[in-house]
Amino acid sequence: MDKQYVEMQIWSDSVANIVADEMLRCNLIKNDDFEDAVEVIGEEIFVRLICGDYPPPPFRVKLLAENTQK
Repeated sequence: MDKQYVEMQIWSDSVANIVADEMLRCNLIKNDDFEDAVEVIGEEIFVRLICGDYPPPPFRVKLLAENTQK
């Protein structure tokens, strides 16, 4: 798989884990369904990224400390 796609998949899985964790905390999913939720959410995010479905700028640029200027 292309390095760009690997990075997208890693990022998608990371975000999916955060989303599923919050869904679990809010009792929207059961603990037994956590891994399945991460997989489904991550795949949806990944597909959207592949299709070029990004948020509008400035979200496509690196934020926080990487863009600060002295």
